[in-house]
Amino acid sequence: MEFTLKRLRNSGKIPIGLYLKLGQIDKKRFLLIAKLDEHIWSTVYTTRNKKIRNISVRKSRENEKEIYYSS
Repeated sequence: MEFTLKRLRNSGKIPIGLYLKLGQIDKKRFLLIAKLDEHIWSTVYTTRNKKIRNISVRKSRENEKEIYYSS
C-alpha cells in the first residue's frame, strides 16, 4: 500500500487541501487525485511530525474523476 501511495503522490495532478474538524481538534487533511495504471485514484492523507500519514486510498468517485479531467 505504501508503494502505491508514493506512486500516486508522484503522479498526482490535483492536490486539494481539505480541513475537517474532528472532535475538539482541527486537523488538516489532503485529497490527492491521480491517474495510475489507467485508473483514477483518490487518496486522503495528513502530515504529522513532517511525515505523510495515509488515511485512505481508493478508486475515485465520479465527481472526483470530473475534477481530475476538468483541470
